[in-house]
Amino acid sequence: MKTMVIVGLDLTGVETRPTGYCEFVDMNIETFLIYTDKEILERITRIQPVIVAVDAPLSLPPGRKTLGGRNSSHLRDCD
Repeated sequence: MKTMVIVGLDLTGVETRPTGYCEFVDMNIETFLIYTDKEILERITRIQPVIVAVDAPLSLPPGRKTLGGRNSSHLRDCD
């Protein structure tokens, strides 16, 4: 039987904050905090998952012009 490998990512907008990373291999789950895009790509290239699920906003909220520009507008209501 072929091994089922799935990766889950909870991305952040900057490398100074950690991205949540999860590897699901068969029935084993491991989680990590990753800071760089390079490390994310290296892990994904190494394990060759069949699915990579990404949790990240697809756009900026109304009133926000950039990720770096801070104001009272948040990316999600829960933030």
